[in-house]
Amino acid sequence: MLSSRQGRALLDRLVRLGRSSNTTVILISQKVTDLVDLSTLVGVYFCFCPESDAEARRILELLGLDPDEFAGLLASMKEMREGCCLMRDLDGRVGIVQIDLVSDSLKQGFDTVPTAKAAA
Repeated sequence: MLSSRQGRALLDRLVRLGRSSNTTVILISQKVTDLVDLSTLVGVYFCFCPESDAEARRILELLGLDPDEFAGLLASMKEMREGCCLMRDLDGRVGIVQIDLVSDSLKQGFDTVPTAKAAA
């Protein structure tokens, strides 16, 4: 949906309708750059472990933080453990949170790591 003009227009419309109806549209992407155009419509972000320094910088910029000012956070982002992420809330506050899935079956259901699925 993010790769075409029609898909982006549909997402824009869904997010706007969702906000006006007090509902939530959940957008999930592996790439920060996919959501930049919709960033003004997104209220809450959960940004998990980036794979590169450039991606970590883009995440901080998306969250409204200056990567140069938050160099310590930038350095530690790639080392966040499983379930740990940066969260920006509806008021624009950013913090590190730990997401804890209650059951192992739920964790396995959301696992997208190919090696983990092959070993199971």
